[in-house]
Amino acid sequence: MPTSRLFIDAAITPHQPVELAEEQAHYLRHVMRLKPGDRVILFNGKGGEYPAHIVELDRRHARCEPESFDPVERELACRIHVIQAANRSEKIETVLQKCTELGAASFQICTSERAAFRLESGKREARLQRWQRIVVEAAEQSGRTAVPTV
Repeated sequence: MPTSRLFIDAAITPHQPVELAEEQAHYLRHVMRLKPGDRVILFNGKGGEYPAHIVELDRRHARCEPESFDPVERELACRIHVIQAANRSEKIETVLQKCTELGAASFQICTSERAAFRLESGKREARLQRWQRIVVEAAEQSGRTAVPTV
């Protein structure tokens, strides 16, 4: 049974090696303590999964080879869109994580009359990228085949 699920933001084709990001290589090697030959599951958020095995793994580089396509679908029949009023950053992150695990399809963070949370335009893009990473990690952890948008 594969131990890890990894989101790949690219097309995946069986028997075509996939290069992993440096953070994913670190995760496989140092956190999960996997080695070449171990099995993982890849998904790209377009439905289904790709059972794969690790071909190459070192400190900063990893490559996996997808073996086949499994058309499994674990998404809810109805799409749930969460609109969250801006509040403290750690609260937003908890909402993103837990709602992704429960099946939310997308998130919209909005301002409100009583919101104390404000982002300068320079920090907004960095925060959006962090929030997107949080939903990717929650989708990997919860076994989802799609990744919500923020």
